[in-house]
Amino acid sequence: MREAIERIPDGDYEGSALIDADGLDDSVEYPVHITIRKRGSHIEADLSGTAAQARTSINSGALDAKTTIGVALTMLLDPHIPFTSGTWRHIDLAAPEGTIVTSVPPNGPTMMFWESAGALISATFDALNPVLGADGLAGDHGTVGVHNSHGVMPDGSPWACATQAGGEHGPWGATRVGDGDSYTVLYNLNNIDPATETIELGAPVVLLRKEHAIDTGGPGTHRGGAGHLRDSLWLTPANHWASPFRLKEPSGVAAYGGREGRNGAWWFFPPAGDARPTSLVGLQPEVYADTRPIAGVLDEKTKLPDLENGRYHHFASESVWRTTANTVMRVITNGGGGWGDPFSRDPQKVLSDVRDEYISVEGAARDYGIVIVGDPHHDPEGLVIDEAATADLRRPRDPAQG
Repeated sequence: MREAIERIPDGDYEGSALIDADGLDDSVEYPVHITIRKRGSHIEADLSGTAAQARTSINSGALDAKTTIGVALTMLLDPHIPFTSGTWRHIDLAAPEGTIVTSVPPNGPTMMFWESAGALISATFDALNPVLGADGLAGDHGTVGVHNSHGVMPDGSPWACATQAGGEHGPWGATRVGDGDSYTVLYNLNNIDPATETIELGAPVVLLRKEHAIDTGGPGTHRGGAGHLRDSLWLTPANHWASPFRLKEPSGVAAYGGREGRNGAWWFFPPAGDARPTSLVGLQPEVYADTRPIAGVLDEKTKLPDLENGRYHHFASESVWRTTANTVMRVITNGGGGWGDPFSRDPQKVLSDVRDEYISVEGAARDYGIVIVGDPHHDPEGLVIDEAATADLRRPRDPAQG
């Protein structure tokens, strides 16, 4: 680690990330700020400027912050070295007490420590990615998005589904080595992925979809992992509690000229009458207009994610979300960040991504400058690259000509 630190130019590097709310209400945002002062083989990680500890149990403690910075620097500087006490030997932590990542009793509970700690990893990437260049690392999906639910079966017996049918998993960011994985744990957390059969056996729920969401991974020479889309059908009336964070700005920070991953959101699709649905909820934009938003920054009319002009829907605006039988809950996680110039991505990789529906035909042209002809849904093997149109899109432009 000492040798890895020495490779960073001396300087002061600032980064930040945002926890959008604490669950009590949406009146307070919680920025996490870090200044990395690097001199020789030594780093001082200064957390001054970080928001005061939250009012609910999303804080982390000073030792969590220490571990998190060790995780971030190990991933950025040399992921092959052992993670031991030597990791921190040349790193000092300057951490004022009572922030969201250095909380203290009695009013700084830390049960969901991974949420604020994960933001500290993103802030560290944000600080060092510009100076690390090709060795930078893009950000992940940013939040576990815990979801719990409970209710009563038709025979009167109670049921509960704890942390099994929410948005627990999602993508990582890309690196100089390759694309980001699309379905895994947070950088700083390990947790389980229950089998679909187990979830459906233990609660009156049917998992209709578990798949990657198209056009959500950050574009780059290496693409960020795709956001995860999950649809769950709740067969009886249910009470839900959900805690997705980091939806106001991308958690999938970019690296080395890549682009950020797209932000996701959560919705309830109310049932159309009393009957159980006979088909999947569609993926086309118009299906969201009549949804009941749970969380995210959404356009007022379309209910689609819109970070620039949308309205933030506070994830705990209802302390308990009550749904009727045959309601579908949709979760789309944030996408992982991209690495490198998207217009330098291998055209054959873009073609494969369109075939596998990581990227749409429109996204291939818009984000990568690759024009693809064909129907990826009905004839994926028939897709071809329009070489002439692609060469035109990827041709360097004179800025004066637009």
